[in-house]
Amino acid sequence: MWFSAINELYMFLFGAASLALWLLACRSEGRWYWRAASAALFGLALVSKESAVIWLPLFVLAAPINWKGLWPHVALAAAAMASVAQSRGSSFRFSDGSFSLHAPFWFTWPYGIARVLWPWGWIALAAILFFGLRKPAFLALAWIGIALVPYSFLTYSRQIPSRQTYLASFGLALLVGLAMDRLVASKWGMGKWLRAATVVEIVAAGVILSNVGYLWGKKRAQFLARAEPTEQLIKLARETDGPIWVQCFPRVPYIAQEAVHMGAGRSPSTLIWSQAEAERRKPAAVFCYRER
Repeated sequence: MWFSAINELYMFLFGAASLALWLLACRSEGRWYWRAASAALFGLALVSKESAVIWLPLFVLAAPINWKGLWPHVALAAAAMASVAQSRGSSFRFSDGSFSLHAPFWFTWPYGIARVLWPWGWIALAAILFFGLRKPAFLALAWIGIALVPYSFLTYSRQIPSRQTYLASFGLALLVGLAMDRLVASKWGMGKWLRAATVVEIVAAGVILSNVGYLWGKKRAQFLARAEPTEQLIKLARETDGPIWVQCFPRVPYIAQEAVHMGAGRSPSTLIWSQAEAERRKPAAVFCYRER
């Protein structure tokens, strides 16, 4: 339901696979093909989304003593950034004002970290500090902070969208995993009748239930509201044989065209976007979305 998150998912998938192979290469001296495969996957992550360059400091965070071997990844990132700079004149992200170095990053960045940690990250962090496992916790927090840097320069919101927190959420998973591991190792508060694995199962079930409840109780209504314009347009396209004049649509035209194409099996050229074209093609219906 969240089309805008596809690039983020691809970027995370290829970047995480690249990191896994990189760590494997670091443990297997002379296995050059693991490094080559890692670089290739990193290239796919860069193609998926420009912000994939933030994987580079995360690679160093995961294996700091092997940073010199990252030169293929650095070369690919430099080429990707050069391509972005060259095409910035035709990129709407450089012209729509979504990002700016003058944005209040000093607020957006720490607030984004606090939101990623809420609530299970804060609970896990408190447990880790209680048990004295500070260095691994710092690395997990560093991961979250680094992953959110590219999205901390938003101009349209001081709250980083959830679709841009996937990479940071990996650091959250590390933090919660560390807390569970430490809890089991310490056997704090456990009687003879309570197995260590049972504690982990109870905590994991609580995390899953709370997240599912949040998705169904709050986010589902937001997803449905955001999908309403395209749902109405798809319905009209299914019921109409001729061209449709779109007079007002709250998303970019590309989303409307793909919605009609994929949802109604109609050609994107079915939609008319200007009065001059409407006068020439004689639309069979007019679409204008207004919130109810």
